Amino acid sequence: MVRRAKRTEDPAALAAGRQALITGMAERLADPEFPSTANRALAEHVGHSWGLIGKHFASRAQMLEVLLDFTEQSIDSIARQVIQRTPAGPLRQGRIAAGILQFMAKNPSSARLLMGDVLLREKGRLLDRTHAWWAALPAMVGPARAELVAGRCMLFVVSRFRRQPDDRLDAVLEQIEQKELEPLW
Repeated sequence: MVRRAKRTEDPAALAAGRQALITGMAERLADPEFPSTANRALAEHVGHSWGLIGKHFASRAQMLEVLLDFTEQSIDSIARQVIQRTPAGPLRQGRIAAGILQFMAKNPSSARLLMGDVLLREKGRLLDRTHAWWAALPAMVGPARAELVAGRCMLFVVSRFRRQPDDRLDAVLEQIEQKELEPLW
């Protein structure tokens, strides 16, 4: 009996294949004409075999989870940068909200993920994560700015990425700040 030598994979090639799949998934989600994240369609788009997806990810939900991790980490990084540079208060909250919306404008796949439209047929835990993120947003940016971020993000996704979430943002944030400073009586 002849034994075959165990095939060893180049770690760099494996990492490059995984990154290509993640990037391909993000590109597909950023395409408003691409409603699903079918594994075969994704494999075709990236130019890899369908089996490669199974090698890197146990499920489509796991791929989406990696993109959700990227989205959350990116937004947390934006918030940390603003917190380090800006004193606490409405200005800081406005800058964090603006940073989130600018990130969404550059990453439509992240907007679709957070709005949940591509997660409807996935595991409930992914939707739970997005719900938890939206529930925590008012603590970070204030209730009025959280509503602004949610509304602008929703409009961006529903308009199929034609209405930019950061369009005329400075004027809107200024209006919110003025209303917060007005006396209540």
